[in-house]
Amino acid sequence: MYVETKDMSLGNRHALFTLTTVGCILSIACLLMTLIAYVYLNMLGNEKILIHFNLSLALMMSQLVFVSASDAHRNQENL
Repeated sequence: MYVETKDMSLGNRHALFTLTTVGCILSIACLLMTLIAYVYLNMLGNEKILIHFNLSLALMMSQLVFVSASDAHRNQENL
């Protein structure tokens, strides 16, 4: 398979970065609300709920790493 790469304009790069950051922050906020609900409602006694809690926690941590890594990469390009 042949993939042709094209350069993106600065405006398109900025828009893509902004949309990605906003989407990830929204996802992190919703996952945090899910974790708070699980803890607040004392639902962690059930094994299925505990698995969902751990999955939500792992997704939230991966989103945090992704957002911080993309921001660090963007700062490195500006040097």
